[in-house]
Amino acid sequence: MVDISALGADSITVEPFADFLMSSGDLAWVSGVDPGIVAYDEAMSTVFEVEAGRIASALEFGHGFIWAAEAPDFVRPTTLLRIDPATGKTKRFKLPSPGVPSESSLAVTAEAVWAIIQPKSEGGEWTVVGVDPQSGERVERFPVGTEEVAAVRGGFGSLWITRPTGLLARIDAVSGEKTEIRLPFGSTFLSVGADSVWVMNSLGSVTRVDPGTESIVATLSVSPEGINGGDIAASADAVWVQPAAFLGVEIDPSTNSVVQRVGPAEGSGSVTITDDGAVWITAHDADKLYRIPPG
Repeated sequence: MVDISALGADSITVEPFADFLMSSGDLAWVSGVDPGIVAYDEAMSTVFEVEAGRIASALEFGHGFIWAAEAPDFVRPTTLLRIDPATGKTKRFKLPSPGVPSESSLAVTAEAVWAIIQPKSEGGEWTVVGVDPQSGERVERFPVGTEEVAAVRGGFGSLWITRPTGLLARIDAVSGEKTEIRLPFGSTFLSVGADSVWVMNSLGSVTRVDPGTESIVATLSVSPEGINGGDIAASADAVWVQPAAFLGVEIDPSTNSVVQRVGPAEGSGSVTITDDGAVWITAHDADKLYRIPPG
């Protein structure tokens, strides 16, 4: 265990509920902060404040924009919110009802921005819907079965979808062709790195998947206590997990090993890595936002 103060980290109080994080390169965007989503620079100063309804799923960045699934009525997340990171200006597109499930995510591929749409009734069909990033027009829809979907990200020409039962589905973003890879039970959030897909699960481990061979490269125990909520972010040089039992856990992708576990634990939250190599962590139970400077 490494105390976060030993890493030269800075922190600020953010309210009412510092939740999901996403990097747009030089800025870190945080949902759940009044008035909705707030962007911070390397000095942890506020750059943009975006008014938004309830944001209950992970943010995404792609096609030059920050993306969020918004519930304007604070109930149904049926709006895709697009934020220009250069100006803070927003545009909203309609998503199919009943909208994006809480504690899930969005995805970006070269073709579209993608959202998971939950079924209208129990036992119904889950789908992923692709939206044109400029017009907001629906360009594609893929059915993904009646089994619950946890999260989705885009990379290597595909959509990668996790299921709590431990299946990772790879869907070609053009043809819709699907393959499946068996992962540990409780698979949830995932992140696409330079050459791998990294998937965390509620049992407390992270699995590295090679997209070329569609095989598991390594499975690493990051939190023996399990992962409650949390998040994962991968860059070319590091993978960070926010597992709730620790503020953060760093994985070295060059050795497939845990480098350090950072504390003290302050409940669940999110993590992202900006282009300068700084690591940003939220702890929403403590209303805190941390920035670990590049090492």
